[in-house]
Amino acid sequence: MLVSSSIKRKKDRERLLGILKKDQRLTNQEIEYRKASGEIRKGRLSAEIIEIQGDLCILSAFEDVTEARQLEMNFLTMVEKSVKNGL
Repeated sequence: MLVSSSIKRKKDRERLLGILKKDQRLTNQEIEYRKASGEIRKGRLSAEIIEIQGDLCILSAFEDVTEARQLEMNFLTMVEKSVKNGL
């Protein structure tokens, strides 16, 4: 479970909480977060404020996208090298 204290940058925490308070939801927000081991990862977060039996709750979904972003960077690097080499 992702808690706001594990979001790496304070400004990201504040921005996400601001969106959630204002709009009652946030969708597909990319963040960097810190695992318990200290490792920094990238993730995509969606959340919505809901009411369950009179209590306000936050329903959230989180997806780690670290590997996907790394593959994208590797692909872009290969394309750049190919263009530079005239391929």
